[in-house]
Amino acid sequence: QNQGLGVQVPRALQFDSITVQPRSPLTYAHLKILRPTGNEAMTQPMNRETKRMLQRSGEIGADGTPAPRERNPSPTPGAKAARTPPRQFLREVLAELRKVAWPTRPEVINFTTVTIVMLLVMMAIVFVLDLGFAKGVYSLFR
Repeated sequence: QNQGLGVQVPRALQFDSITVQPRSPLTYAHLKILRPTGNEAMTQPMNRETKRMLQRSGEIGADGTPAPRERNPSPTPGAKAARTPPRQFLREVLAELRKVAWPTRPEVINFTTVTIVMLLVMMAIVFVLDLGFAKGVYSLFR
């Protein structure tokens, strides 16, 4: 928490690791949340639905113990991927361009006409507003 700026971290976000210990197979389990310091602990009740959801997501095992987290190996800094040769690159680009659904000539004409008409309408609106505001400001300071 940052007292100097008056910012408070929500209580749920202040904890780091989650361990689940079953209390009763039919009712509740206790959720033990450890702070990053590892000295303080807090328990909250967890119902069966939450426990099942955590099991499905892989957060906890079938017995309620935390599931081991897998670490993604970081790529080595000096390793480079093999480059694609220019000829293969151009072949792949052309293959992708063949998959594109290009518009027909009437569609292009229609889209262009709509775009130009909308441009003219917006230009007229901006012109009228600009002219109105200019005359209004001019009449105020006259």
